[in-house]
Amino acid sequence: MTIGLIIGIGICAFLVIYFAFAWDKKEHYLLQLLASFFFIFLLILIPKAALDSQDTCEIVIANETTIGNTTSYAHDYFCETNTRTTTTTFYKTVMWFMRLFVLYLFIYFNYVFWIKSKIVDYKFKRR
Repeated sequence: MTIGLIIGIGICAFLVIYFAFAWDKKEHYLLQLLASFFFIFLLILIPKAALDSQDTCEIVIANETTIGNTTSYAHDYFCETNTRTTTTTFYKTVMWFMRLFVLYLFIYFNYVFWIKSKIVDYKFKRR
């Protein structure tokens, strides 16, 4: 699962930075700044995912049986549950980027529709 998570984070980071800089650089500099911050944060998650994959597993004695002078042991393989949250952090990061991206698009389209196309000026000149 760890290698899949690392590859997934890497692909998402690449797509975020690629699509942000594929748009017009003069018009969408705020989007590029936002995407750059998310790209850096996603890059930080890659080594975190590698560190979080280290589970503590060991062979422990499950029970001890003594019959006469002979003692036998039953062993079991025990792993502690990994409580680190790289997958949750990755999901929340992508969701926050999507929310901010949709908000950016909403603001940008309103800017283009109302300010840039001068619809507001036309409306007031008509009166």
